[in-house]
Amino acid sequence: GWLRAEARGDRLLEVQTDGAGLPQPLIETLLPAPVRAEPRLAEIARLTEIDLDDDGEISVEGFATDGMRIEIEFSRDGTLKDFERERDDRRSLSEAAARDRLVALGYTDIGFMERGGRHVTALATNPYGDTVEVRLDDQGRVERERLWQN
Repeated sequence: GWLRAEARGDRLLEVQTDGAGLPQPLIETLLPAPVRAEPRLAEIARLTEIDLDDDGEISVEGFATDGMRIEIEFSRDGTLKDFERERDDRRSLSEAAARDRLVALGYTDIGFMERGGRHVTALATNPYGDTVEVRLDDQGRVERERLWQN
């Protein structure tokens, strides 16, 4: 599996895994006590993503034991802002099909890949030689390409 982290300077902004749960020490370090104390957080059996935005808001995402995808948003003081639970039907392309499609479109060095509900996002080198984050829709069409800044 993989673990991806995004930072700005010495501030960690986002951590994400390929579906395996984030390590507990990392969760305890990144999430303030009021967020960790929120009872709905306990519904997440595998916490797969923590996103700390510039406004101080916190989003967490993961999966319940029954496979439902759960996303929770908190304000900077840990107050619950939003809670969403849905079946993740994974109608996106398979990783193998997405990789084949990217190659056919001229992308190389295809690395990190994540499947969403109806899309696949990957880091790759585009035909111009730029490292990009590229998103394919469920039909294999490029929905978005964004220059990847390390």
